Amino acid sequence: MKRKALVSEMKKNSICPHIFIIMIILIGSLLMTSCQFSSVEASGSGTVKTLMSDLPKDPRYQFTYRVAEFLNDALYDRYQHDDGTLFRRLMSYHETLSESEEISFVPFCGNHVEILNVDIPEPCVVNYGEEFMNESFYEIDGEKAVAAEAIQIFESFLDLFPLEIADGRGFIESDFRYMKDRRIPVIMGSEYKELFETGDIFEGYYLFERVSFEVIGIAKSGNSFYHPAVGPALYDRYIIMPFERVTNDSPFSRLQLLQETCGFIISENGWETAVSQIQQSLTDSGLADWRDQIVVNTRTIR
Repeated sequence: MKRKALVSEMKKNSICPHIFIIMIILIGSLLMTSCQFSSVEASGSGTVKTLMSDLPKDPRYQFTYRVAEFLNDALYDRYQHDDGTLFRRLMSYHETLSESEEISFVPFCGNHVEILNVDIPEPCVVNYGEEFMNESFYEIDGEKAVAAEAIQIFESFLDLFPLEIADGRGFIESDFRYMKDRRIPVIMGSEYKELFETGDIFEGYYLFERVSFEVIGIAKSGNSFYHPAVGPALYDRYIIMPFERVTNDSPFSRLQLLQETCGFIISENGWETAVSQIQQSLTDSGLADWRDQIVVNTRTIR
């Protein structure tokens, strides 16, 4: 399948990082999303393996559940092509959920980045260690490209899964503000420490748009997090990106806001409370027909 056709299909399916649908995308690359639930206790491919015991010792993991978005084709098409009403309702849903006193919602997405004209470390390539890893290398409009592992997060994710910085700085509040055409600030996993330095700029594609990335920090090796699609994982091989808070309606904003429905819910009162809070927030925001499209996994991550 040609990349142009794949982009169209990916837009239709709204690649999300918390329902974790792993899509084989022949660009030819197999591009992994973060919106499909995984039940693995250990994860990794090739020489990359992380165990549950490698995660930080945080008691909240015992009541942290994964959340994913599974909009059907009809609802997704309406969301992407209406007059903006559904975008505003989804904004209201996020605001309502954030105000809940019963649960805490932590958005997360695992969309890859297509890096241009750079030879990145092999462990950072999508499908590293798999027989179809070579499909993560291709050309875009005549430029050499590689699909690189990346995650998109808010500050709350780093509170749940701390990340230490070896060089440069971590994210600050302004990094999460959406500003069209600005460079996206990123923290590079430790696998990149011989390739990039703080202040370096590189080009690539994210959410089907060509963008510039600025390296603001290099992560310390050995910190881990829980990836909803694959289980426990090290930050080492990932590009860590901030979710940019969108307020104005646009095709990019609609796609990103939808992906922010994926992630984790911390509910000390159990799974039923988590589900109830999501469904009530959807109803209050005018999205009652989405109630069975936002799914909370019944198992906690610990």
